[in-house]
Amino acid sequence: MIRTAVVTGVSGGIGSATARAFHTEGWQVVGLDRDTPAEGVPLAEFHACNLEDARAAWFAARWLHR
Repeated sequence: MIRTAVVTGVSGGIGSATARAFHTEGWQVVGLDRDTPAEGVPLAEFHACNLEDARAAWFAARWLHR
């Protein structure tokens, strides 16, 4: 069974470190951020969005639920 982690803030800092940690543990990582992901972050998918915007957050949730 493939486990999937949704990680926000993958453009750097804690978000990119979290994505790397999940990937190291065998998880498939889906990243959300308003900026381009940091180089080398192992993402199965990426969705650009600003989660401070309620409408963008709603669309991101719909995108993830597909």
